[in-house]
Amino acid sequence: MTSDISPRALPELGSPAAWREPLGRFLGAGMEVIVLSLVCLSPWAFGGVEPYQGLLYAGVAVLLVLWALRMLAAGKLTWRKCPVILCLTGLVVLGLWQIAPLSEEVVRRYSQTYAELRAQLLPAETEVLPSEDGLAGPAPRVSGPTLSLNPGGTWNQILQLLAVLALFAVVRNNLPAEAGLRRLSVVAVANGTLLALFALVQFFTSPSHRLYWRFDSEGAVFGPFICRNHFPFYLNLCIGLGLGLLLAFRAGGVEAGLPDRGRRRHFQSRRGRSRPPGAGGGSFLLGGWLEDPRALWLGAALALMISSVLCSLSRGGFLALLGAAAVCLAVKLTLAPRFRRPGVLLLALTAAGALAVWFGLDRIQARLGTLWEGGALDHRLPMWINTLPLFLKAPYVGSGYGTFVLVEPLTRDGPAFGNLVFDHAHNDYLEALIEGGLFRLLVSLLAIGLVLGFGYRAARRYRGRRAGGLALGALFAFTTVVIHSVGDFGLHIPAVAILTTVIAAYLCSLGSSPLSRTEAGTSAEPDTGQYVQYVMRLGGVGPVLGAGVACALAGLLFFGGWQNSRAERLRIEAAALAVEPSPENQRLRLEKLRQAAELAPNSAAVQLALARAHLDDFEAAVARREERDLLGNTLGSAALPALPGTGSPPVLGPAAEAASVLAAAAVRQQHDGGEAEQLRRDHLIPALGHYLRARDLCPLLAEPHEKLGEYAHYLTRAEPRFVYLARAARLCPHDARLWYLCGRELLEDDPDLACKNWRRSLELSDQYLDDILALSAGRLDPDQILEEVLPDRPDVLVTAAVRLYPDPEDEEKRRPLLERALAAQEQQPARLKARDLHLRGSICAALGQEEEAVTAYREALALEPLQVEWRFELAGLLHQQGRLQEARRELITLLQRQPKNWKARKLLEAVAREIAMGK
Repeated sequence: MTSDISPRALPELGSPAAWREPLGRFLGAGMEVIVLSLVCLSPWAFGGVEPYQGLLYAGVAVLLVLWALRMLAAGKLTWRKCPVILCLTGLVVLGLWQIAPLSEEVVRRYSQTYAELRAQLLPAETEVLPSEDGLAGPAPRVSGPTLSLNPGGTWNQILQLLAVLALFAVVRNNLPAEAGLRRLSVVAVANGTLLALFALVQFFTSPSHRLYWRFDSEGAVFGPFICRNHFPFYLNLCIGLGLGLLLAFRAGGVEAGLPDRGRRRHFQSRRGRSRPPGAGGGSFLLGGWLEDPRALWLGAALALMISSVLCSLSRGGFLALLGAAAVCLAVKLTLAPRFRRPGVLLLALTAAGALAVWFGLDRIQARLGTLWEGGALDHRLPMWINTLPLFLKAPYVGSGYGTFVLVEPLTRDGPAFGNLVFDHAHNDYLEALIEGGLFRLLVSLLAIGLVLGFGYRAARRYRGRRAGGLALGALFAFTTVVIHSVGDFGLHIPAVAILTTVIAAYLCSLGSSPLSRTEAGTSAEPDTGQYVQYVMRLGGVGPVLGAGVACALAGLLFFGGWQNSRAERLRIEAAALAVEPSPENQRLRLEKLRQAAELAPNSAAVQLALARAHLDDFEAAVARREERDLLGNTLGSAALPALPGTGSPPVLGPAAEAASVLAAAAVRQQHDGGEAEQLRRDHLIPALGHYLRARDLCPLLAEPHEKLGEYAHYLTRAEPRFVYLARAARLCPHDARLWYLCGRELLEDDPDLACKNWRRSLELSDQYLDDILALSAGRLDPDQILEEVLPDRPDVLVTAAVRLYPDPEDEEKRRPLLERALAAQEQQPARLKARDLHLRGSICAALGQEEEAVTAYREALALEPLQVEWRFELAGLLHQQGRLQEARRELITLLQRQPKNWKARKLLEAVAREIAMGK
C-alpha cells in the first residue's frame, strides 16, 4: 500500500516548518481563549467599569504579546487589509491631536469659541501661593493650549479606543472567521443565559438599587450592571448570536454539528429507516426541530434572555430588539423570500411572552406604554435640543473626548434639569459630534456602515449554509447596538464594547474571506472577495518590527491602563471613606488621594478630589476650634486653677482677676494663632494649590473657581473674589447659589449689577429669597426691589409680599406685588396646573377678587381633588362671603376624606350655627 503524499512534502524533523505551524496554532488558540474570557467575565464585574477596567487592559495587552510571539514563530508579518481598522486608527489620531500642545493660532482656527472661553477662565498671570517656611507655589500650568478642554479625560478615552483597535486587529488577523464566530456564539449564549437567570433572581429578591445583594447604587440596577439600561445592550448581543446559531442549525440540517463524513452516514441511515404513519418530524412549523435537543435548549435560552430584557424595563433595549429584528427580517427576505419552518424561533418568542406575563406583565406594559405617551424622552429630548448647538462651537474637531459632562451645563438657561448631571449625551452619535466634531461622527458612521456592509455581504454569500446563519445572527446583534446607541451610551461600558468589537471583527472577516473551491462551486453567488493582505519578511526584520510595535502597544495599554485604573480605584475608596468622617478615615482619605495624584498627575478629577479632602479637613478643624472657643468664653473665669490643697480657685481682687483673665486670653490667642497657622500650612494652602492645578488642567470645572474666590485673600497674588465667582456662575448658569453669591459680593461696589445677579438667582430658584430680601431691604427701596430684584415668577412675588410685609395692616403695601404676580400668571402661555390655579386663587382672595378666587380654587380641586388644605381654604373663603351652604358642602367632603381634621370640624360647627340662626 503506497501513500499519495510525496515524502518531500513532509517537513523534516527539527526543521522550522515542523514547529512553527503547531506553535502558531497553539498561540492562536490561546488568543481565542483570552478573547472568550474577556467576553464572558467582563459583564460580571459590574460591566467591566472602574475599578476593574485595568484587568481588561491587561487582557488586551496579553493578546498583543501573543500576537507578537506568533509573528516571530511564523517568521513573517501578515496584515489583512481592513477599512474598519483605518477608521478606528483615525479616531485615535484625532484624540491624540486633541491633546497635543498647539499654538494659539491653531487652536483658535479650529476651536475659536472654546479658545476664547479658556482665555476668559484663566487669569493672565497665574496666582501665587504663600511661600514662607518652604511652601512653594502651585504646579506649573499645562504646557501649551490644546484642542481638548480636558486633556486628562481625553487621554483616558484614547486608551479605550486603543484597546478597541488592538482587540479588533487581533481578532481580524488571527482568529478563524466561521469557527471562531460559532464558538463565540456558543459561549455568548451560555453566558447570556446565566446573566439573565441571575438578573431575574436578583430582581425578585433584592432592592432595585442593590447589586449582588450587597453593593448599593444610586440608580436602578439590573443583573450585574449598575444601570438597568446597559443590561439589554449586552443581552441583545447574546440574543443575536443565539439566533445565528439557530439559523446555522437549520442551514446545516439537524445534524449540522456532525463532521461531514459522519453527517453523510447519518443521512444514509435515516433514509433507510422505516417510519410508522403519523410519526415524523413533528408539525409543519416545528419540522425536525423537536428531534434536536440543541435547538430546543437554544430556544429555551433565547426565551429566557428575551424575557429578561423585557423585565429590565429598558425601553431602548426593547426598541433595539424590535428594530434589529425588522432589519434582519428584511435581509432574510432579500436573501430567501420564504421561511422554512421557523418553529423553534416562534416557540422561543411564545415562551418569552409567557415568562414576561409570569414575571409581571403590568409592570412591563406600564413602562413600555410611556413610549407612545412620549414619557421616554422627558429629559433626553430637551437635553439633545439644548446641546446640539455646541457642535457649532468647534464643528470640525469638537471639544475633546470625554468632555460632554463639562460642556453640557453651559447650555442650561433654566432650572429644568435641576441638579442632574449628564455624564454622557444618552446618544452616542450626538456625543461623537460634540466631542469630536464632524470628523469623528463621519468616521464613526463610516465604520458602522462598513461593518453592516460586510455583515450583509457575508449573509448573502453564505446563504443556505451555516456561515450564512451565523453571519445573519451577528448582523442582528450588531444592529441592536447601532439602534440602542441612539438613546443611550452602552458602548461606554467595557463589557458591551468588547463583545461588540469582537462581533464586528468576525463580520468583517466573514464578509471579506475567500470561498473554498467546493463552496464557490455550490454558492448562489460567485466568489468576489479575496483576502487582501500584506506579508512582510525583509530578511527576518519584518516580524521583529511587527512584534516590537505590538509589544510597545501592549506596554502602553498595560501600564497606562493600570495607572488610570489604580488612580480611579483609589479615588473611589477615598470617596467611600468620606461618608463616615473620622480622624483616621480622613488620614486614609488623604493618603489614598495623594497616591492617586502620583499615579495620574494630569487628572483634573483626582486633583479636585485631593483639594476637596484638604479643604474638608481645614473647615472641620476650624469648626471644632470655634466650638471650643465658644465653650471657653462661656466658662469664663471658672477655668482658673485651684489653690493647692483647697480644691477651689483663688479669690482675687478685681484688678488681679482682670489681669489673670487678660493673661489667659493672651495665651489662648497665641496658641490659637499658632494652631490656625498650622492648619493653613497643612491643609488650606495645599487645598488651594490642588484647586489651581485642577483649574489649569480643566478650566471648565466650576468648583475650583468658586473655592479660589472664597479663599482668595489667602493667596499672595490673586484676582478679585467676584471674578472667580462670576467664572463659576458662567460655567454653571443653572446654579442659583452662585448667582446669589455674586450679587452679595457686588452689593457694596455695584448695587445695580448685584440686583441683576440676584434676579437671575430668583429666576432659577426661590431658595435664597429670604437672604436676598434681608440684604436688599436696608439698601433698596420697595420699588427697586420690585422692579430690579424680583423676577416675574408668581410664587416668588407672593412669597416676597408675605416676607416684606407680614403685618395684616400692610395690605396696601402688598398689593403691587400681588397684582404683578397675577399679571405674570396671566401671561404664562401654557395651561395652568393645579398648583398654579391654587396660587391664583390665593392671590385673588388677597386682592379682594372673591368670585375669581372661588373659581380658581374649584378648578384646582377639579384637577387634584385630594388636596385637603386647598378645600379648607375654599370653605373658609365661602364662609367669609356668606355662602354658608356651599361652605358646608366643601367641609363635609373634606371630613369624609379626613374625619379627624379638627380645624374643619370647628369651622363646620360655626357654619352650622350660622345656618341655624338664619344668617
